[in-house]
Amino acid sequence: MMNLYANNALVTIGLAVMVVACGNNQPKTLASLQYQAPPEPVISELPAAVPSISHEQVRQEYKELLTIFEEDHLKEQIERRIADVYMMEGVYKQNKGKQQASYYSEATRAYKEILEKYPDSPANAEVLYQLSKAYDSEGRQDQSLQMLDRLVNQHPDYKGISEAQFRKGDIHFSNQNYKRAESSYSAVIRTGNHKLLLNAHYMLGWSRYKQRKYTASVNSFSYVLKQLLADKDDFSTLSKGQKPLAEDTVNSISLGLDKLGGAEKITAFDALADQAYSWMIYDNLGQYYFAKELYEDSASSYRLFVTQYNNSDRAPGLHTSLIETYKKGGFAKQALVEKATYVDAYGLGSTYANSRSGFTAPVANSLKTYMKELASHYHSEGQQLQKQIAQFEKGKPKQAGWQQQREKLYALSIAAFDQAAGFYQRYINTFPQDMRVDEIRFLKAETLFSSYQYPQAIIDYELVAYQPV
Repeated sequence: MMNLYANNALVTIGLAVMVVACGNNQPKTLASLQYQAPPEPVISELPAAVPSISHEQVRQEYKELLTIFEEDHLKEQIERRIADVYMMEGVYKQNKGKQQASYYSEATRAYKEILEKYPDSPANAEVLYQLSKAYDSEGRQDQSLQMLDRLVNQHPDYKGISEAQFRKGDIHFSNQNYKRAESSYSAVIRTGNHKLLLNAHYMLGWSRYKQRKYTASVNSFSYVLKQLLADKDDFSTLSKGQKPLAEDTVNSISLGLDKLGGAEKITAFDALADQAYSWMIYDNLGQYYFAKELYEDSASSYRLFVTQYNNSDRAPGLHTSLIETYKKGGFAKQALVEKATYVDAYGLGSTYANSRSGFTAPVANSLKTYMKELASHYHSEGQQLQKQIAQFEKGKPKQAGWQQQREKLYALSIAAFDQAAGFYQRYINTFPQDMRVDEIRFLKAETLFSSYQYPQAIIDYELVAYQPV
């Protein structure tokens, strides 16, 4: 009896060593769950040192035990251990890159023999699961799926039922059988397995998207995002494992929303509307449309956010993206209008500015840039109109409507100069200590002079000359 326990201890230790050695090389993905052999009995007395032994030696140790025990339930356990060692050997060789026709042929043979020999054993749930993995590892997905079907049908209370359903979902999805994939991923969710819950919802979203169930798809993706972010407004605090899932989820939501009609549909989803992270959905959808050169759809996505959440800390950033969309898309006039809207929405005196103690650096820089660009635009427009007036006056003054046309050009030039002067003054009021204030004030004086507002122009000229900042 002592020899028996010693042999058993030796086998146990050998298996433990190989489990660790093989396990460290396994890919840590849901699609390729790590193999774990069933736990061995705890032995109270173990030798102080155990020599390195091969998989074949471990199997031989177990085979020797088969000649000793007569009870069927003990023989079954030993045979399952032998099959497990074949499985581990296949994993080991595959990870080592040892070229051979099949890594798991012996494992599959051994597991199949156990199923045939002990058809009613409750332990067959684990055998079916390992057999499905062996088939899957060799790319034999049809056989793998057959084993998983048997497992979930014959052993619904199996401890790894959620993993089995997830693997079924992956195979169905890979085979483009999205309806069955949806069913399998839904089954995973019903098990309540916390470790697989988010991934199951994510893949459920894709299974539904592929079936053109776009509303249901966005609902699934939205659940994932809500669970990952809760009240967070960005990905900065997510783990390395969570961040890629969150990014992919936001991209997936954009695809679904596009099919449903765009950014206007965001508020239809409770997990997307009025959340700290809502801005990311509008932003991502804006980027999605921009990449497709759908510039108005892109601009609309950004505009919807800044209109609905105009006092949000994220509003100025998305408004800048709106302006850049028009600029890069070649819509200069629309970009100019949005620059003026930006200055009104976030500049001095706005609700946004009044609710804050000061401007952030990005907002301040944007305000400076846009006010200067707007002022320069209208200043240049006024000068161009003046040139047109000069050319017009060289024409034939007796033509019909000459006087009315001349007056119209004068009015347009005055209005343009007034617009320029207004934006120059807003720059001065907003940034009175800025190093460019004197330059801006001088340009303002020039616009006032050009529009015949001489007394006002003199005031600014004198300030620049005698009271420079």
